[in-house]
Amino acid sequence: MGMFRRPTFKLPTAAQAVVVGSLCSFVIWGIIITALFLLVTKRYTGVVVDVAQERYASSGAERVGAQAGQILESAHIAFNAIDYAVQRGLYVEPLDYDALRMALEPAFAANPKLRAVDLAFDTRNDSITVRRMVPGASTGSFVLLVQSDAKDCLEQLGRFGCLSGKPPRSTDWFQLGIRLPGGQEVDNASDTTSSRGPRFLWSPAPGFVPNEQKAILKGGMVVAWDPSYSLIFRSVFPGTRGMVSVVGRAVVEVGGLRADELLDDKARVGEKGAVYICDHLGTVLASLPAGSQALIQRPSGVVRFKLAWELPGPWAELIQPQHFLGLKGVSMTTPEGFNINIEPLRGVGMGHFSVLVIAQRTSFTDSAMIALCSLTELVVVLPYPVVFANVLGCLALFHWQRRKKVRKVGPAPISDD
Repeated sequence: MGMFRRPTFKLPTAAQAVVVGSLCSFVIWGIIITALFLLVTKRYTGVVVDVAQERYASSGAERVGAQAGQILESAHIAFNAIDYAVQRGLYVEPLDYDALRMALEPAFAANPKLRAVDLAFDTRNDSITVRRMVPGASTGSFVLLVQSDAKDCLEQLGRFGCLSGKPPRSTDWFQLGIRLPGGQEVDNASDTTSSRGPRFLWSPAPGFVPNEQKAILKGGMVVAWDPSYSLIFRSVFPGTRGMVSVVGRAVVEVGGLRADELLDDKARVGEKGAVYICDHLGTVLASLPAGSQALIQRPSGVVRFKLAWELPGPWAELIQPQHFLGLKGVSMTTPEGFNINIEPLRGVGMGHFSVLVIAQRTSFTDSAMIALCSLTELVVVLPYPVVFANVLGCLALFHWQRRKKVRKVGPAPISDD
């Protein structure tokens, strides 16, 4: 029994307790400070940049959409001008060229991108086209050219006033327009919408119109084309119970969507970012440069508009046709750091179009701040492996010294007594 001795424990002194308590408090404080530093740096390099990128892409899409809507709205202005003249009795005779000119001239004057207005009628085979001519070199003012395929075109409109071509009643746009509610078949309304639905619709796809101004500037030796979009509408003459109506098509040059650096935002969206304007099918109507929106089909060589998912870039494969069909915006982020924001245009009938903004993540980060965050993470984390290595070294030294003492202690010799 005397060979075993019960270990004795000594209570720490007051000074030792203060030292140990202070050391524990300092360790806890250090751990909290480290966690806060890491949280701040990770939040900046992660959530803060991502939120700023997404917010700018969304606000940029709305800004571009508001300006693009002003150009596309010119088609609605032409429709409203025709409908107002019809409903107010200012345009009652289909071939009243003067009344038609007076109704549309303010619309053309206020909207430079309004290219032409085509009119046809459901009770007669005549048609009328009102279009903008090239501005004069000296005055810069525009001239409206009224043309018709009626028998009195030469007498009433002069030598440039006659049309020849495909009968309007056999065109696709007339067949779409004649099915629209005129507003007076049932509810005798003259608003842009009725109980049977809106009295207008956008054409199913964009088209091309010749840019005569560019052709003149180059001596007429080239044929320059601009993309266009058409609004098809129908207005019923009062008192006819929907039996006599005018079906129209307002053509807008959407090439103007690239004007005034509307789509040039490389400073914010990045060198690999871009801004596009598309329709409800994802067709690219405007882009920078203009050639990036055209696709030459092989082997036929036929040119058509690109679809959004056919654009170059690692982000294009994430875009789907259904993203352009909703009335709410779509926001996605790719693994490569691109934010894709698709925002429909605001306004009556403008939901047919959307703005596509591709924002590159690197353009929303500050390189100096990123370097500072990386340095901060290194500085606050570096002491922990150093302290851990020191603790392991001290423990190893303690165990080595203890084993060394154990080896030196041997059994006591047995006396002969």
